[in-house]
Amino acid sequence: MSDQLTMVELRKKSKADLLLLLKDLYKERFSLRMNAHAETLKTHHFSRIRKMIARIKTCLAEEVNDGAS
Repeated sequence: MSDQLTMVELRKKSKADLLLLLKDLYKERFSLRMNAHAETLKTHHFSRIRKMIARIKTCLAEEVNDGAS
């Protein structure tokens, strides 16, 4: 995933799209961890992925909290 999505863009997506995006980010993070020993470590990729995962989880939690009210 090369582009950064903002919270506004994430809120427009459906729950299924967010879950799919989250799954892809977990796969990308795992791939970076496995390749970290073979090549130079680029820590900015890890932080970018970690922040995107947090944004997606926040959007999913907002949907759950909005539905409970």
